[in-house]
Amino acid sequence: MLQERMASTLQHQSNGCSPRRGLASPGAFALVAMAATFGAATRAPFASIVFLFELTRDYQAILPLMLATVIAHLLATTLARDSIMTEKLTRRGLHVPSEYHADLLRTTPVRELMTTDVETADADATIGELARRFQAGGHGAYPVVDGGDRCVGIISRGDLLRNAWPDDSPAAAVSTHDVVSVTPGDTAMDALQRILEEQIEHLPVIDDGRLVGICTRTDIMRARRAQFAGERAEPGWRPRAGSRWNRSQPQDQVTETVTDDA
Repeated sequence: MLQERMASTLQHQSNGCSPRRGLASPGAFALVAMAATFGAATRAPFASIVFLFELTRDYQAILPLMLATVIAHLLATTLARDSIMTEKLTRRGLHVPSEYHADLLRTTPVRELMTTDVETADADATIGELARRFQAGGHGAYPVVDGGDRCVGIISRGDLLRNAWPDDSPAAAVSTHDVVSVTPGDTAMDALQRILEEQIEHLPVIDDGRLVGICTRTDIMRARRAQFAGERAEPGWRPRAGSRWNRSQPQDQVTETVTDDA
């Protein structure tokens, strides 16, 4: 509906704007202003420029049209976060991102996030030994491995608390044998999805049956923290209003900087 009204209005205005009348005609100013408004409101400046040129076929209006549309688009993106297409959705609480960027969790493999120095429990270890390790403030779970570093299970604090196991019981008999794991080639998003679906905290990383590492939520969030650090704007030579670097300067230094710029 918006495009139809825009097209009909532009067609009506284009009748008063022809190459023979020139750019100084009122119709040309109206067409350029309407195209700039439409391109800024819809965040589609290039489509607005092509749309108007196809209606008028006036080569004299190309440069003013491009200039006005680009300036209007820059002002709209600076002053308003949403376009006319997403404004109502934002008011209803649904945020529609307009930036195009790659999801770091979908492109980062687990091998770059996992902890390779894993504290494990031997399969022949006793429950008493593991209980003392838990009481000493260690991890909340330990992968159970055999002599060939193959993960045969995982044991957590909850496994010891569910039943009154004798202290001489082997860890392999108490541990959970259905281990939820990932491979080093899986992405961080795959690991996070399995952690959330299975409601677990520790995710063993297994390659060809051998335990090569372990991945936790902290390891996954470390990748996101590295992304935030890379996207953080560094302070330049000129302080910006409200920036942390500007607030940390003494008052005399700020006054001196403003005086030099003036």
